[in-house]
Amino acid sequence: MKREEIKQIAKKGILTIDEIKLILNYLVYEVRKNLNINDASTRLCKESSMYLLYLCDDINIPYIPIANNELLMPSLEHHFGITGFNTSEGQLCFLLDLTYIQFTQKYYSVNNKNILSPGNFISDESKKELVSLGYLTLTEKNLEDYLNSFIESYRQIFNVNSKFIYDKLYKLFNKFNINIVNENKRFSLSL
Repeated sequence: MKREEIKQIAKKGILTIDEIKLILNYLVYEVRKNLNINDASTRLCKESSMYLLYLCDDINIPYIPIANNELLMPSLEHHFGITGFNTSEGQLCFLLDLTYIQFTQKYYSVNNKNILSPGNFISDESKKELVSLGYLTLTEKNLEDYLNSFIESYRQIFNVNSKFIYDKLYKLFNKFNINIVNENKRFSLSL
């Protein structure tokens, strides 16, 4: 789809799941195409997140870029983001990480040390969705699966306190009014 068609869909306010998927697929396609993100050697997470911010702003949908070095430690930089859409059944939020493919290799280099990559510590379902789609529905389960993949990977060489990381994340979520809203443990983003 073309940008103008996507803008028209986004303007509707209340979207169907199919319309949300069209928007998300458009965003993923545009970023991956323009940044040439196509294999595990890609390390363009910051650029990907900033390009998503630009595209989301252009079509007037919210996007909150997050750097996991804000959550873990300064030397471990990886970027992802959160977006949300209104549906007739409430809000639906997504975690976007268009470069998670880089973590599907068995080993990953951090501070000149090869460690088991985060892709070894995430569920097969989440890994498949992140690699193929570039996003996950933002549920408590999916968020934990995603973050724990980094925590477990980095524990190989660092003392990582997962409670501290989750506390920082939820403080960041509070800052942007991202909340768990229902019994399905889905998140809501203040639009």
